[in-house]
Amino acid sequence: MNNNTVFYCSPHILAQLPKSTPVLLAFSGGMDSSVLLSLLSEDAKANGFKLHTAHFNHHIRGDEAERDAKFCESESKRHGAIFHLGEADVPHLAKLNGTSLEAEGRAQRYAFFEKIMREHNIPILVTAHHADDNAESILLHIIRGSGLGGISGILPCRDFADGLFIVRPLLRAEKKEIIEYCERENISFVTD
Repeated sequence: MNNNTVFYCSPHILAQLPKSTPVLLAFSGGMDSSVLLSLLSEDAKANGFKLHTAHFNHHIRGDEAERDAKFCESESKRHGAIFHLGEADVPHLAKLNGTSLEAEGRAQRYAFFEKIMREHNIPILVTAHHADDNAESILLHIIRGSGLGGISGILPCRDFADGLFIVRPLLRAEKKEIIEYCERENISFVTD
């Protein structure tokens, strides 16, 4: 592991599971998740766990979404990760279910992640939330009048579903550290 990645914490430490436990990365192809893919692939090589990635196409952004999916597949293979692609017509489902695009997209995406985790016996889902996301989350909770529990922010590890965990190995990283790492390591990513 690169000595300059003190902001990364092993998902296995966060979930308190053996280092050989397989991991699924929620991979959008953006800068944050691309940096995390790079770090996880180093970790997987060092500790011998299977790394999977999951990309979800919400069918909201047309050709750009197709480009992102192809990028994610290519980068996953380049890093030795097993790639999974999910998709749903989120605009149609949101209308049908009377939900917002954001809420429906999240529900569909996380249902897909859980399906992959159950099918492949992967107890750890990794997301690329970082310190700036956490600060924003706390601020939004305060503005909405949340109690003390709500202002605690994003947890580094939490239960996702029965026997499954969501972990955030970059939660200590500030966005500027992620940008610096991305530039230093010449990591490719997509922007939307």
